[in-house]
Amino acid sequence: MRLRTKLLVLGLGSPVFADVHRYWIDESCSRFPPNHHSLAFEDAFDSALGLARRARLRLHDDDDQYMTVIFDIIFSNAPDRQAQVEHPAYQFLDSKCTCLSDNVDTAGFTGDVTTWLRERRSRMRSNYRFYCDNDVQDATRATRWTLRPDPWPPLPLAAGYVRNAERPPWPPRYPGQQVQEYEDVDNGMYMGFSNGCQSPNVQAKTYTQGYPLPRQPFEKATVTICNFQFEGSPVHDIFELFENEDRRDFIQDSPLFPDFGGVLWNLRAMTSMVLLREWTLLPPFNPTLHPYPEMISSAKYTGSCPLYCADFDPQNNGLLVVAGGGGESKSGVGNKIVLLNTSRREKISELVEINLSTQEDSVSSLAVAISGPTYLTALAGINSSISYQNANGENKHLRSFRIDHPSQTLPESSDAQEKHGNGGKSTALARTAFFRPSTATKKETYQRILRLSPSETETTQRIAAIASSLAPEEEIVVFRAVSAPQKSDEIFRIPLGRTEAADIDISPKDEEGNFHLAYCTDSNVYTVEIPDSPSKTQTKPSIAHSMPAPDNSKPPSRIKLRALRFLNPNYLLLLQNRPQRSGADLVVLHLSDLGNLGSVILEKRLAKTTKSAVSFDVCHLSASTDGDRQIVIAVASQSGSIEILTLDYSPRKGIGKFKQHALLKNVGHPASITKLAFSTFRSPPLPIGQDIKAQSIKLASTSIANTVVVHTLPLSPEPVESRTPRYVLTPNKPSEFVQTTLSVTMALLVIGFAAFLLQAFTEIRGGVPPMLGAQDWLSPRVSSIIARPYMPPNPNPLPTANIPVSETSQPKLQDMIVQHSASETPKAIVVRDTGTELAAEAKHDAELVRDETVKKWEELEEHQRVGWRKRLMDAGQWAEGQGEAILKGVFFSELAGAVGDMVRGA
Repeated sequence: MRLRTKLLVLGLGSPVFADVHRYWIDESCSRFPPNHHSLAFEDAFDSALGLARRARLRLHDDDDQYMTVIFDIIFSNAPDRQAQVEHPAYQFLDSKCTCLSDNVDTAGFTGDVTTWLRERRSRMRSNYRFYCDNDVQDATRATRWTLRPDPWPPLPLAAGYVRNAERPPWPPRYPGQQVQEYEDVDNGMYMGFSNGCQSPNVQAKTYTQGYPLPRQPFEKATVTICNFQFEGSPVHDIFELFENEDRRDFIQDSPLFPDFGGVLWNLRAMTSMVLLREWTLLPPFNPTLHPYPEMISSAKYTGSCPLYCADFDPQNNGLLVVAGGGGESKSGVGNKIVLLNTSRREKISELVEINLSTQEDSVSSLAVAISGPTYLTALAGINSSISYQNANGENKHLRSFRIDHPSQTLPESSDAQEKHGNGGKSTALARTAFFRPSTATKKETYQRILRLSPSETETTQRIAAIASSLAPEEEIVVFRAVSAPQKSDEIFRIPLGRTEAADIDISPKDEEGNFHLAYCTDSNVYTVEIPDSPSKTQTKPSIAHSMPAPDNSKPPSRIKLRALRFLNPNYLLLLQNRPQRSGADLVVLHLSDLGNLGSVILEKRLAKTTKSAVSFDVCHLSASTDGDRQIVIAVASQSGSIEILTLDYSPRKGIGKFKQHALLKNVGHPASITKLAFSTFRSPPLPIGQDIKAQSIKLASTSIANTVVVHTLPLSPEPVESRTPRYVLTPNKPSEFVQTTLSVTMALLVIGFAAFLLQAFTEIRGGVPPMLGAQDWLSPRVSSIIARPYMPPNPNPLPTANIPVSETSQPKLQDMIVQHSASETPKAIVVRDTGTELAAEAKHDAELVRDETVKKWEELEEHQRVGWRKRLMDAGQWAEGQGEAILKGVFFSELAGAVGDMVRGA
């Protein structure tokens, strides 16, 4: 009973320590070598672990009187509790370890620490992280502890709230004063309103309050051993006090340690004891990794007009530009461009809103061309008013706007239509007509597609391509994507005639530094190299892929190309819709030399919920040092669902297989999706440091119901331990292989369990030989009711003699032969052995008899005749004196073969 009490107090009998927890020691702890003041940290750590191990073993030994005395004093099991409570040793341990309270049993943490605490080289996978950096703080992120950031964007503050950067440093000068707060960005921990090891005379500090980080445990804690501990500790360790023979006499005279004063000082100062004390403050955490990064979070925004287009700032995935409107009408629905802040997972806020003229068309296409730290420039497709087109003979369909972030303002501009929201501002920069003037009576031409080349850096010169729709003569125009494009920026154009471009895209630069343009119609894919300048000779587009022509004898059955994207300069990804809304497919096209058809190397049928695809986009993640990278694909369907897939590319192996990452069925749009847009992923600088934060990409979708939904897709480094990793989508479900394996395993378990039950049941009922001994599982009463003994089958199922023949039911064979031979239409007589008797019957159709696989007497083998003669004599149907002539023409069953064999065997 006493041992049981000890184990419960120490927590050794609690199941919470069943899991293995991991600890990690920072390299800063190796900078304190052993000297005359202190042991090396590693030795002190091992000493503390050794005491924990020995304490656990000694508690199981009732003959260990020394440990019993220590236990009784420290844990207050002796009768004179008041004397113990007043003793300085008790008060010290109670204040430092919180291990003597009747309601607190966390002191057992040290008692069982070696049974579940294991060292790990990876900090990210460890529950407990030990540092010896003295909690150095730096607001510029040069150290582990940095100033907690203020909310962004700047919003109106609550009364009395002072921004963290504007607060005074620790310590507070009066009670309740707000001082600077720091956070550990490596481990996701808050320092709180304290100064950690920076406060005087602090030996160590434990931190348990924090926030989840990707690929790290649910719960974690950090322990910092301060410089003060290493600078003043004596050399003694725990074993010298509790294990050394020379030290044991100090507990023999009195259980209250009369000479404990000097020992108490040693306990206060030893690094081993400090570690034990800090361990008592650590809760038993769950070692499971936090699922937060494996979840796709979303946020929703509702505007005041239908939204048709969207694009992220390529240098900042927290900024999203959306646009739309009611067009040139008197419906009261305005035309707008809105800059949104999507930096928070759970919320989207409006930064800048540009109110466009209701006398012009709505925004039909949009892209962010240039971006900087405090501004961005967006290109948009907006038709001039019909009256302007009729009066001037041109449609200035391409517009550019500069949008300054809330913290930046620009001088007044007469051309600007501005909205100052939270300090933001927008300026209209240019209006340009690239398309040829429409000669149609009804001016319906508009800029349906706008695509830009990939953005590499802030200073990279990008090019843009636009495509017309509803024009008498369709065309594609390529130009330099400057802040205010003019006709002089045009590079070249591609006339399309009456055929409209379904989609266009521009590749990254190839090995020779050239861009390539790809566009598709409903049935064909074309590629063309983009010249460096307008003066360079333009090559004609070449067809890279063509859909097969439909069969004119059937309803329209031709697959239509919906969109395309470059995976790299050598591969194109095509999105195609099947006829009659019967599904959609993704196709990877390997491009060959210009002028030659490409080859389809991979196809993927999209989810059954996708009857028709309406939009899609592609995001290229970072590449490894070998060039391997993952490509993320999103496809929106007519039903409002979004399917997210991945493709792996390797320069050595080429394109891998499609893998479905997620199927978002309930996105949150009340009406059809109009646009999908991925943010651009910018990999953190390599090699990554310890201050690296969680990485993610964002996927925005818009709808005609005025809504914007932004999904945040978390990323994980691959490999996790590398300092130069590539990033991939964090899996949010088991792989297809794992799912298949689990399904097969579960099916085999179910089948095996069903077979086990069937075997047990048939054994109980006596149907099969006993193998499991199932009848022994039953009680005698139940067994007498339902159990049946097993009866083995007769090894000789065909008896050789004494088979009775019913005289009343079966006529004599001789009588049947005489009767039917005298008739005008003789019948065939068939003799069968049923196993218990001989049966003879007459048949009218001899062919029917042959169909039953029987033989005439004269067709039987000799051994078969011997068997039948014996059977007929035993049954009284034939006598040897009658001769075999009477049996000629009589049919006998094939079973006679078995009879003959049996007789010969006898």
